[in-house]
Amino acid sequence: MKSSLFLAFLIFLGAGLAAYPAELIDRIIAVVDGEIVTQSELLLELRLSLNPESPDITREVLNSLISKKIYLQEAKKQGITPNSRSVENIIAEKSKGMSSQEFERVLQERRISLEDYESWLAKEIMIYELRGQKLKEIEREIRVDQEEIRNFYLKLEQYLEGTEGEREIREFYELYEEELRHAGKVRMAQILVRSEEEADRILSRIKDGEDFSYLAKEISLGPAAEKGGQLGWVDPATLKSPLKELIGKLESPVTIKVKGEGFFRIIQLQDKKGVSFREYRDKIEEYLKNRRSEEILREWFEDLESKAEIEIIANLAGEIH
Repeated sequence: MKSSLFLAFLIFLGAGLAAYPAELIDRIIAVVDGEIVTQSELLLELRLSLNPESPDITREVLNSLISKKIYLQEAKKQGITPNSRSVENIIAEKSKGMSSQEFERVLQERRISLEDYESWLAKEIMIYELRGQKLKEIEREIRVDQEEIRNFYLKLEQYLEGTEGEREIREFYELYEEELRHAGKVRMAQILVRSEEEADRILSRIKDGEDFSYLAKEISLGPAAEKGGQLGWVDPATLKSPLKELIGKLESPVTIKVKGEGFFRIIQLQDKKGVSFREYRDKIEEYLKNRRSEEILREWFEDLESKAEIEIIANLAGEIH
């Protein structure tokens, strides 16, 4: 979940910015609901920009600055005030390993004073807190019904089976990729032999407690013999019948004998990754709530902007780039 406060942690990662003429610093650029936006504020935002090479950077940053003015006005209405302790904590984190003089020198290289940076951070934190406060209000009202969760789950199952998923399904998968990447697959090992009699003897030895991996290395004719017969995670859809049908019915762990064409397999089904509704119901519900909350929050901010009286005073063309 990204926020404008995130800029604070990335300030020093950007490329160098172009120089901006100092004589323009005190100009009034715009008026937002009676509050002025100055040239110096715009220059500061430009120097803190994460994308200084954009051809439309000045206009983009001005639009962002105007939006911030609107959000700050709302924050003040909500009783949110600058948090000096949070500012100190962020600066302490960013200046770790540096003296205060070294930190100020880093800022000065970007033509930013410590006072301006602290003021900028305080405003970012106010907007962050406004966002968090509004999100909490929204989340208290959000409800996701069970049918919607079930439909999402069914779409997730289809996506894991190889169908093209909607954006929200892909987002959910990326969120839980580590645990979903093997969903629907089985982890298995095999010992490949020529006769059923030999397969029965090996199966009996395994049931008596002998190590599957050792027997595979000693006896198996399969290409994975050196690895103890380990095949790793396998998609059942890639298996041939009757093994494919058997795998679908079995629960792990289990060891079985399967007849092939001219050979026999001893299959050890070690693990089976399903995607049960019970396991993912709460995760899906949380995801859908968060997604809906973010949408409502964005609409709320857009509504604030649409109601604001904004006047652009300066013609910036050719003056700042």
